[in-house]
Amino acid sequence: MSEEDAVNAINMAADRLNDNGLQEIIRSSLKDCGEYLNVNAGELISEDEFMKSAEQYFISLLGSAKFEVSVREHLKSVIDKAVSVNFGFLSDETKTYVLNIFVDSCISSLKRNLDEVLKAVEFDKIAKEEIEKMEPKKIHEMFNSFGEKYFRRLMLYGFGGFVFGINMYTGMTLAVLKVISEVKNKIETKNETK
Repeated sequence: MSEEDAVNAINMAADRLNDNGLQEIIRSSLKDCGEYLNVNAGELISEDEFMKSAEQYFISLLGSAKFEVSVREHLKSVIDKAVSVNFGFLSDETKTYVLNIFVDSCISSLKRNLDEVLKAVEFDKIAKEEIEKMEPKKIHEMFNSFGEKYFRRLMLYGFGGFVFGINMYTGMTLAVLKVISEVKNKIETKNETK
């Protein structure tokens, strides 16, 4: 008989005993003994020792991959059962309350982390890549879709600037020509007087 056979035999025996209510038998026996002896658990076990042992047990339990898988499977089955009955065992008020807690938590989390999330997203690179993928006609349509009225206003402002600017430049040009003309006239009059 190998070690593996022995382990399998022990596991099978434990399963059969559990199936036959061994845990319930032990529990009721301990309860009966406690009632008969009139002893409570605090008289049998030191609280400090119990706390240390429980802490070590829970630490080892939480570190166990088998325990994690078991908890996940159990939670999944509970959630599956709840979903299959559309959480019918909960009142509408309870569902609303739980939903509000979830929504509030999401909003609070977003408030705290939105800056970091947005900083992590490289919008400039994404925009550049998307624009590089687009055809020129599509880019033109995209800009016209949101900016056409603004571009027209800018062109009108530019035309208005041209109207006012041409008057200014015309006036300046005429002033410069007048100054040149005056200087030329002075030079000519000087040359004639000599």
